[in-house]
Amino acid sequence: MRIQDSFFSAPNRNRSKAYTAAKEAENAKKQAKAERKAERAAKKKRKSKKGTDTPELVPNTVPWAIENTKKLGILNLSKMQLESVPDEVFESLPGTARILNISFNRITELDTRLCDYVLVQRLIANGNLLSSIPQNIVRMTALKKLDLASNKLTSLPDAFTGMRVLEHVDLSDNKLSELPPSFAELQLTALSLGRNAFTTAPLQVTSMEWLMALDLSHNQITSVPESYMSLTQLTALNLEHNKLADFPNVILQMCVELVTLRLTDNPMRMAALEGKASYVDFAERRRTKLRRQLDAGTITEADLLPCNP
Repeated sequence: MRIQDSFFSAPNRNRSKAYTAAKEAENAKKQAKAERKAERAAKKKRKSKKGTDTPELVPNTVPWAIENTKKLGILNLSKMQLESVPDEVFESLPGTARILNISFNRITELDTRLCDYVLVQRLIANGNLLSSIPQNIVRMTALKKLDLASNKLTSLPDAFTGMRVLEHVDLSDNKLSELPPSFAELQLTALSLGRNAFTTAPLQVTSMEWLMALDLSHNQITSVPESYMSLTQLTALNLEHNKLADFPNVILQMCVELVTLRLTDNPMRMAALEGKASYVDFAERRRTKLRRQLDAGTITEADLLPCNP
């Protein structure tokens, strides 16, 4: 009986092992098939998405700047070694941009298409190689600040009529010797003309009744016209490093808001100016301002600079 049992039990065990192996093989086959199906589905999904995904934008590149403009209204192309504003900017830049910054590049000509962005409030183009400004800058009637410092400008177009909200213009470090007639129509609060080639103080400035800060330093100016006395809101006047032999007494008398006057490095005799009653009044106004600022805690390093040698 035991022999029979062992005789019949061995084949049964073998059949059981065979069945298990077959079952495992079938399961492995099904699993492999499922994995292949999943891989095909994933591949198909990747293929369908190809070309539609937004690529990751590299900071400080033109595409990155354009995308930021769409979000913030600020186009910042500063320090990108550009020789011109790329066409893709004009193809993609929204008309709602408020600030255009193309500073510190190698741009030699201001693209006229930039002037089509009539809602721009600040145009920052300092530190380039600009030799001229397009006539149609007059279209940018929303401009409040125009920065063209450190370029190669020798002249400006007579194209500032209608720019009624322009407040701050920086033309320092160029090669300008005069301003166009329409410049007199501007109502600026701050004007920088330092480090240019002026030999006379420009008369267009005298019509700017709200002008508060004027920089004419590092030029070749030999005289300041008495008509500058019309600048009754002027608080700061910089005439350092010029060729002034005298300074009009009437300006000190009439410009009663003037508290900062820079006249260092001129051939004029400061002792003669300091002896005038108008200068004594000016010096007293300055001391009063400094006392008030000290009391309010608003004094700055610039306020502490001397006004004469």
